[in-house]
Amino acid sequence: MVLAAGFGLLGLYIIPESRTIIDPAQRRVRREFVLFNSLILYERSFEFSAFKSVFIKRNFDDEGVDTVFVGLRRHKGWRLWIRYWNTPHKSACEAAEQMAEQLADKLGLAVERPDQT
Repeated sequence: MVLAAGFGLLGLYIIPESRTIIDPAQRRVRREFVLFNSLILYERSFEFSAFKSVFIKRNFDDEGVDTVFVGLRRHKGWRLWIRYWNTPHKSACEAAEQMAEQLADKLGLAVERPDQT
């Protein structure tokens, strides 16, 4: 029983990390879930043409901290989130804007900014 609980707690510390790789030469976006930064558990690959825009989304928090997400929107509406930042409530997030513009340039897509008032 104690051994099982120990393995359960250990499992919480080895949750896989996700990473997204943009390969302009092959015109592909690859999403990987890795363990210990080297063992790929799951991988999915998309052509640039699978996406219709770069997407910036802001979630507002009642406690004064917003979360700004940058991702890619597929033609069917599904989103592939690339990265997020926590920022003070309603303040600009230059890192997110810069990343969105760089992605849009690499993939040849427009940046979509939904109304975030």
